[in-house]
Amino acid sequence: MNFVKLVLIGVFMVSVIAYRGWAAEDGPNILQLGAGGFDLVGKKFDAINKHRSAAGLVELRFGDRLFHVGPALGVLANLDGGVYGYGGLYADLSLGNFIFTPLGAVGAYDQGHSKDLGGVLEFRGSITAAYAFANGARFGVQVGHISNANLHNRNPGEEDAFLTYALAF
Repeated sequence: MNFVKLVLIGVFMVSVIAYRGWAAEDGPNILQLGAGGFDLVGKKFDAINKHRSAAGLVELRFGDRLFHVGPALGVLANLDGGVYGYGGLYADLSLGNFIFTPLGAVGAYDQGHSKDLGGVLEFRGSITAAYAFANGARFGVQVGHISNANLHNRNPGEEDAFLTYALAF
């Protein structure tokens, strides 16, 4: 193993240990479920992109955060067989009982019979606006966008929206 690889592994290990040691336990883990639509803004029918479809979302946001930013994992799937799995970072911004949660993520997309997004590697940005109940549960709306940032020959992107319900644990 060469010196550069050793240094990179060492930096990674120190970062993980430091994150675990300094992360503020400033929130519970959140499991968010959503039901909504995929590719809501694009053309309804064309030769390449088939059509819009109903979709579901499962997202896990971890409560351990560093400077109020925490990790999240999720999967979004639509009824045409498109599946997008992702990992990213989020932050909860509170305004009374309302919580706004921006998220940025990178992931892999399997088209199935759904819209051709140009390739497997895709990025996702979303924001959730939710009402937080006293027991930690949240009910809200999430809007998002998936794009490959012009890494592939085609970059049509897609916009999605979900009604969400989240459980704190």
